[in-house]
Amino acid sequence: MKQSIILMLLTAAVASLFAVACGSDAPASTPAPTPNPPPMTEEASDADWEVILGTTVLRPGSQRVAFLLVGPKALITIPEVSVSTFFVSDAGSADGPKETKSATFNQWPYGTRGSYTTDLSFDRPGHWRLEIEGDEGGGTMSRAILQVEVTDGFSVVDIGSKAPASMNRTIGNAAGLEELTSAHDPDPDLYTTTIANALDQGRPTMVVFSTPAFCTSATCGPQVETVSEVQGRYGDRASFIHVEVYDNPHEVQGDLDRAITSPIMDEWGLTSVPEWTNESWVFVMDRNGQVTARFEAYSTATELEEALLQVLN
Repeated sequence: MKQSIILMLLTAAVASLFAVACGSDAPASTPAPTPNPPPMTEEASDADWEVILGTTVLRPGSQRVAFLLVGPKALITIPEVSVSTFFVSDAGSADGPKETKSATFNQWPYGTRGSYTTDLSFDRPGHWRLEIEGDEGGGTMSRAILQVEVTDGFSVVDIGSKAPASMNRTIGNAAGLEELTSAHDPDPDLYTTTIANALDQGRPTMVVFSTPAFCTSATCGPQVETVSEVQGRYGDRASFIHVEVYDNPHEVQGDLDRAITSPIMDEWGLTSVPEWTNESWVFVMDRNGQVTARFEAYSTATELEEALLQVLN
């Protein structure tokens, strides 16, 4: 009982830390759980760490998975942990491990917070269990167990798909940057072209969908800044675009009841995700307009740069 209360308080603390990272007055919460996960087992409830899943869209195939780990006293930030996957039948029996992969800790901007990321493969939809282990020091292994639901991926534009030729607004058809983004100090270079025009020109393209001031987990501001950082190094070789989640950021003024969701969110399938509100996504396209990488939840400059270099080279 005492440990459960501590974990509840730490989860609230994580949400508070997210808000500090973004500098927004908008209320913050942890990332939404995977849709319709199976009930937690007694084995999972006895684990040493709590898991906060950042990747809510899990579908069959290989994909990037991000998560945070919370210990009894603080966030876990050790450099590496292992993740093993098990398929769980309707009867509750576990088949596996299907694979065991290393997940590395990626620090976020503005402090020591961060998430673990790895690539996992799921060979079928259904219930899956992730078993996470790591050494916090002294040779004693700690663990976490998370049960998730692998679905069909909803309608989110996926790797291998042709990117929608969206006509996002630019500085050419807006009175000012405040109509295009809720970022406090926006980078004008992210608002100079449409996705449709970039694809028509055959340029490798990186698009970030986010709302810096009103993000649920408050990682959207840092995500746009990270895309801007990569743009500073490769802007002469690729197009970089920020699409604000809301069509009227200058009218929201902290009250999301006033917000009008951009229809481009529908075009890219983001509104099809259950419980999705405004968390950030980043997509990378090659010269033919095919999606070669996508990132849900905060992704580091290193991750984005690696994905971009694959299409530049």
